[in-house]
Amino acid sequence: GDQLDFEVRPANAPIVRRCRDIDADLVIIDTPPGDSQTITAALDVADVVIIPTESGDLDMDRALMTYQVAHGTRRALLFNKADWTRQYRDAHDGAAAVEGLDVLDAEVHRRVAYRQAIGTRPTDLGEFAQVAAQIKEMLK
Repeated sequence: GDQLDFEVRPANAPIVRRCRDIDADLVIIDTPPGDSQTITAALDVADVVIIPTESGDLDMDRALMTYQVAHGTRRALLFNKADWTRQYRDAHDGAAAVEGLDVLDAEVHRRVAYRQAIGTRPTDLGEFAQVAAQIKEMLK
């Protein structure tokens, strides 16, 4: 893939725990789904937690459990791989209506262009630009 302007390291619990010692303005940790040790380590060092989810019941259950575990940290759900189905709209609108549950306004739809961008440095961030703007607001 294309060369990046920042260092990328694999995320595992021991590496994530050392993130507090990194001399950087911003550290982004993308945890593997279902790896509870790495997720817990990331939650322990995070200032902001973005929890991506799809609209399926199992996805929502997992995302809501992570949201609850991250109490005390600024956090929000991000609907990822969104589609235009009724199930998706019901899940999104239902989550957004829950008192105390923060849901990013930005949605990332399921698009071939996003899959094709893996390993490249895209110049058009598409919907991810709105996600980035909302995360920047959370970091203020």
